[in-house]
Amino acid sequence: MIQGILSKAQRAPEGGTGLNTAHIHIRKILLFVSVTVLVLLLSVGAYALTDASSIQFDLSVEPSTLKAPGPVTAKVSVTNNGTEDITVPMTLYDADDKLVTAAFDGGALNLLKVGETRTWEGSWTVSQKHLDAGKVTFYLRLNTTDATGAIAQVSISASSPITFEGEKVELQVTRTINPEVVRPGSTVTVTYELVNNGTVKLNNIAIRENNLISRTTRTVGSLDPGRSTTTSFEKKIANAGVESSAVITYRREGANTQLRQTVDTLAVPLAKPGFSAELTTDNTEVTIGEKVKLTLTLTNNGNISYTDIKVTDPKLGEVFTGLSLPAGQTVVQSKEITMMVPTNFKFSVALQDNTGVTQTETTNEVKVSAYQEGQRMRLNVQLSADRDNVEELPGLVRFTVVITNDSNTVATPVNLYYGDARIASIEKLEPGQSNTITREFNISQSGRFRFSVRTVDALNNTVSFDSNELSVGFVPPTPAPTQEVVPTVPPVVTYSPIPVGSVDGTMEKGRDAMLILVWALGILFAGSLVLFLASSLMRARARAQSQAAYDHLEVAPKRDFADPTTYQDADDAPVVEPATANEEAAPLVPPLTEEELPHHKYLKEDVPPVAETAEETATEVVQQVDPDLQADPEAEKVIPTSPLDDEGGYQLVRGEDEAAPEHERRTRRAAKHHPLPQDDE
Repeated sequence: MIQGILSKAQRAPEGGTGLNTAHIHIRKILLFVSVTVLVLLLSVGAYALTDASSIQFDLSVEPSTLKAPGPVTAKVSVTNNGTEDITVPMTLYDADDKLVTAAFDGGALNLLKVGETRTWEGSWTVSQKHLDAGKVTFYLRLNTTDATGAIAQVSISASSPITFEGEKVELQVTRTINPEVVRPGSTVTVTYELVNNGTVKLNNIAIRENNLISRTTRTVGSLDPGRSTTTSFEKKIANAGVESSAVITYRREGANTQLRQTVDTLAVPLAKPGFSAELTTDNTEVTIGEKVKLTLTLTNNGNISYTDIKVTDPKLGEVFTGLSLPAGQTVVQSKEITMMVPTNFKFSVALQDNTGVTQTETTNEVKVSAYQEGQRMRLNVQLSADRDNVEELPGLVRFTVVITNDSNTVATPVNLYYGDARIASIEKLEPGQSNTITREFNISQSGRFRFSVRTVDALNNTVSFDSNELSVGFVPPTPAPTQEVVPTVPPVVTYSPIPVGSVDGTMEKGRDAMLILVWALGILFAGSLVLFLASSLMRARARAQSQAAYDHLEVAPKRDFADPTTYQDADDAPVVEPATANEEAAPLVPPLTEEELPHHKYLKEDVPPVAETAEETATEVVQQVDPDLQADPEAEKVIPTSPLDDEGGYQLVRGEDEAAPEHERRTRRAAKHHPLPQDDE
């Protein structure tokens, strides 16, 4: 790196700043390397200390005799008796495990040369617990490395004796509960032992036990220094456990202040037994003279502890003694026995628990058969199958089992089993004889298969022999190969480019046509909307007029179409004079009232101007008469009258010499709703 910087500096132009900058970089790099090397050296030196025995650490306290807790002068000295300087930081801690910051450099000693001694002297306060302990201990702590390079903290201690000559008040209380676990109906006893470990006499000592055990307060009285006494409480247990706790009060001699001391709560539970014992052996069939190992496992799953356990056997005598089995623990014991005859082992376990009860438990029975030479039964079982795999499940497999008697005794009977199901049975199998059994099985799944053969030996023991393990797999049939489909590649289609100009012109024309179509549709829609609104207004106006006419007909007085005078009031009716001979040709025009009623326009009909002759007028009037009247020869004659107004109109009248036909007078519907008085005929 430095050579690279120098080469760059040499290539810098003259008069430039490249060389100065390169020198600055070089100095920085050299400084960094130097600091790194120094740190590594210090680190190596800091962890180079592998033995703290070369450090001498001493402590002295003045004064060494106190009558009460108070300050003393502590003097500490540290000496390097080794052959190398100690560069490992060492820290000083007092008897309360606090750093002595006033010592050395904030409580730390960073360097101690060979043969050098560093001392510190200062004030320190002694408490009552140090006076009770009779000494003051300071600690010097540092880090060391072992042969593997692991760092460990070492603490070197230094103590100075201190004597307490003042008054000391100390009452030691020891509680004993018997039994620790209680059974229903038993009695629990709580005993307190009081010891005066102080230097003054204690008076008025009283003990109050938990109310679950006793409500009585026991008084001890006085207790001299160094003396002890005991007191007890008893409680008969029902069906639940109890708790023990105590409050002890007393006074020191010469003082009226009552001192108080408590004993923590301790539960005395109800007994829950959980003991079990199991006996096993490593071999159940041996030849006479061989050894077997019997193993006894004692398990305690309850809350009762057992002590002084004694294990015996009717044939072996005392097997194990002095065993203990705490609550929740397991104990395993083994013993080797040389078998000479077939033996059934069954151990008896005598227990004494912490409830004060002694009981005896028995283990299971274990039979160990001891055979003479050549008396043991030996059968060889070989298993085979007609196939290794099946193509479907369930699948048919044919198993063949060959059973050979390799012993010197006859095997009878011989039963073939698969699991717990008996497959076949052979009545007898002579020594050296073989028998083959073949069976077909419809297996539901692939896997490993094993058969077993059971028979009775010379000692009337049922013995079992397993065959070899055989695997039958499931391999589905291989499907027919799928014919490969060769895809047909479509031919390449070449498209001619469309001229840009023609496309733009077509789009422009289409846009113009679309705009014209939109405008036309908008205009048609607007016209339709206007027509719709106009027709709606006209229909509304006509509906209003029709409604007004109907309302007028409802409230108007009765009208008689045969009597024109009923169209107006009697006072306003015009007087019609008889027509003269000269006026016969002119139609009779009744005068109009000042206000034309709404229904008048429905009685008017458009007619041409006044006829030139009365005959033409009469002819037109006759043409307007009802056809039924025209067919009747006796019908009334129609005499034309003068037009009512400019719009034209006619009134039907009867001749003077013609009698009026009898008919019912027609009236408007208003008469039904507004009845009027009838005129005198």
